[in-house]
Amino acid sequence: MRCYRFVTIEWQHLARDESPDQGFEAKFRESCVGKLSGWTVSQPREMNLGSGLMTASGVLHEIDVVTHLEPTLGILELKNRAGWPPEKNDIIVFFAKILDYLCLTPGLLRAYLAPTFLSTYPFDMSGLAACMGLGIHPVAPQLRPLPILLHNAKCMLREMEAGIPLSSSDGDAFEDFHSR
Repeated sequence: MRCYRFVTIEWQHLARDESPDQGFEAKFRESCVGKLSGWTVSQPREMNLGSGLMTASGVLHEIDVVTHLEPTLGILELKNRAGWPPEKNDIIVFFAKILDYLCLTPGLLRAYLAPTFLSTYPFDMSGLAACMGLGIHPVAPQLRPLPILLHNAKCMLREMEAGIPLSSSDGDAFEDFHSR
């Protein structure tokens, strides 16, 4: 939820800097530190997956942001590139970085891994398909990650079970939206 709120609402009102990403990574990290109470948030330019880890290849990979609150490990790639939406190769490179860490430290799989690709611009269709195929949560303006959609569906179902009336078209749309 932090990712979606930041990219959809907060980033639109923040001052930009002269860096290539206009301060997107730094501002997002600051928002995580300030608003994710109890979470550990990695330092800028994290090279050890937030835990002093090495890779199977021996090559360290920069991960933009790593967040941790037992049992969840958020591994985030952030992009703010006007006119260049995240595409398949961006997603595959991100996945390969994660896989390289996992190959040397398979115990990471005991955590709930939340690989997330956060972009200020909509995804290219190949990038979106790669995210879905590799289990990466894509987040962009107007693109909610799957856990939020699931949460919203559960909230809607609870309200319907509590007797809140819906029009037949809204009820049909809800039935189409979710799956038991």
